[in-house]
Amino acid sequence: MVTVKEETKNLYEFLNQTINILIVDDDRNVIRFYQDILGTYPYYNIYCAFSAADAEAILESNLYINVCIMDMGLTDREGDELYLLKKFSKQTTMMVISGSDSFELGYKAKVYGAKAAIHKTDFRRMHLVDEINKCFLESIRIPPYAANNHVVKRAAAVMAETPVENLLDWAEKTGYEQSHIRKQYIYSTGAAPKLILFIYYLYEAAFEYHKFGCIPEDSRVPIGKFYQWRIRYRQQAGEFKEYFQRKRSPEPEKIPYSNP
Repeated sequence: MVTVKEETKNLYEFLNQTINILIVDDDRNVIRFYQDILGTYPYYNIYCAFSAADAEAILESNLYINVCIMDMGLTDREGDELYLLKKFSKQTTMMVISGSDSFELGYKAKVYGAKAAIHKTDFRRMHLVDEINKCFLESIRIPPYAANNHVVKRAAAVMAETPVENLLDWAEKTGYEQSHIRKQYIYSTGAAPKLILFIYYLYEAAFEYHKFGCIPEDSRVPIGKFYQWRIRYRQQAGEFKEYFQRKRSPEPEKIPYSNP
């Protein structure tokens, strides 16, 4: 690890409160517990719902939720504790928290689209934050609504396994033509693959920096790259915001990507 220098502190503060997290639980004490342990994490913007019906209203609103953390015991919608998963897992990344030891329940949650399942007995702050960040990064690599696109799945797997320098490098490592990757990402997500790469590695580096309090020597984003990306982020803030805030659909609106 490198020593934290004064000028490198709070490197990623421009990403503060850019990840919308929805917590769904009918126990207000549990909600407060979540707020206490997640509210200090700088990149999260926390929203709460005390029933599946309340969560449904938020998930159907113009606010885009990046990660929804839901209690498995909510049955106020059609008496089905999997209701939110069934309806929204192809639109929003879903995590489930359960106190049940039922293997069948955990299996069903995964079948209906849960990206992570955490047992309440294994509830530690950093474990929860790590799981949220892991799910968030996965949603960048392969958004829920693009999960059935085999090109996007292959490209996402490569990105998770090895650093990708640019679109050409990505194409070589996946075995697809650049134009094919570009076409499939734009068709499936509405965003150019360059924008996906930019967002993914920017947040990965921010999570890493916050976890360790410095830039690790083996970081995939060295300090020189960070300064370039901070400038690019400021130049392309509109595209960045649009990517997250627009509502997803089978044929999402296309977002142009400027490449200064």
